Amino acid sequence: MSPHPHAPLTVNGETQFYDNNGNLLGGGGRNIIWDGENRPIEIRAGGIVAFVYGPDGARLKKTVKTDSSDVGRTTLFLGPDFERAPGPTATPDRGQWTLYPHPDIRLQPGAGGESAVVHRDHLASPRRLTRAVSGTPLAATIHRAFGEKIVVSGAAALDTHGYIGEREDAELGLVYLNARVYDPKTGRFLSPDSLDPTLPGVGTNRYAYSLNDPINLRDPGGNEANLPGESPSDATRDYEAAVANNDPGLASQLAGNNEWSATQEHIFNEINAVAQAWWAGAALPTLHQNPVPGATAAIPPGVVQPGGFGFSSMNLAAMAALEIYNAKSIMFNIEFGGLFYEQKGKYGYTAVSGTIDTLDPNPARNPAGTTMTGDWHTHGAEKATHSVNVFSPQDIEGAHQLRGISGYAGYTSYLGTPSAGYLTYEPGSGKPFSGRYGNLK
Repeated sequence: MSPHPHAPLTVNGETQFYDNNGNLLGGGGRNIIWDGENRPIEIRAGGIVAFVYGPDGARLKKTVKTDSSDVGRTTLFLGPDFERAPGPTATPDRGQWTLYPHPDIRLQPGAGGESAVVHRDHLASPRRLTRAVSGTPLAATIHRAFGEKIVVSGAAALDTHGYIGEREDAELGLVYLNARVYDPKTGRFLSPDSLDPTLPGVGTNRYAYSLNDPINLRDPGGNEANLPGESPSDATRDYEAAVANNDPGLASQLAGNNEWSATQEHIFNEINAVAQAWWAGAALPTLHQNPVPGATAAIPPGVVQPGGFGFSSMNLAAMAALEIYNAKSIMFNIEFGGLFYEQKGKYGYTAVSGTIDTLDPNPARNPAGTTMTGDWHTHGAEKATHSVNVFSPQDIEGAHQLRGISGYAGYTSYLGTPSAGYLTYEPGSGKPFSGRYGNLK
């Protein structure tokens, strides 16, 4: 018996089983194991599909196995628009990267990849994929009213992005809608909604998708329905959630922080420039040091452009640097790094290619009236030689050396990891802080 109203007890004659939290345990040929946060960590349906989640709660890995003895094939998710699928069965380590710098643009660098233009319907579900340069067809799909996908052609060219632009688990016939997992065949979620049913877009049916109106509404977040192109209805609640989850970038954006909005615009322009170079087969564009208005010219490494001190805190400058360069670092497996400077209460940063050892802290090159307050660097893609998702001993040693040169008491080192995490290290206290944005406040 279901402990929650509206939970289906039978589907097509098959009994459905639930735990005390209302999460579906079995039915429809699936057996599901949930973690303490009410997220599925393993689903068995013929084979085994296991999931790992990141510090921010978003899905980080999916491993598909034929049975419990199989090591499996793992897909890595680095945010909603960036992923690495496993390579061919014989060489699974040769994975395929997929990047969406824009919802209608898909980039797949390397052999076997197909960069494409995505043609979507009014709900943002892809209907056609065409080659980016020639425009010739790659794939065609149709989705039924509640999201069940029908592949018309080109199945091999598809990636995980499907119904309403979110990720589909083709092995399971399910759709990952961030907060919850959705079954388009039944039009129901596998777990109940946790939000207040009196909030707009939520409703009293805890399992229903988009208030049972999938033609006009969509629910990409998994908690509340909204019109296509519309943000979640309660901005105040979203802001409070961002603060509670220690996500200052989102919180600043929702609060109308123009500084962060300008940063996001420049991040988008940077990624678009990379995409255009990829398509044309040209060299990558010159990297910009400070993504703030009036600071878009190339700058000699180690020197902050005069007038480029556009951030009110070093943490905001770090977020801007890591948002841009960590994605590029993972994409191309190149390490980037730079230094932070303060001038009259405002902060700027520099950027160079290379490890923390390549940073040039020579005070003679600093603009007049500035103080070096910190450094940042990335670790590129995954490597087998050492754990790259933490500060290495060399990183920590370098941070202490740079702090000694700077003399700044609050000196802080920032790291962007291959799992898209951001970490900080304070040489003065010797205590690292971890998380999606570490202790960036």
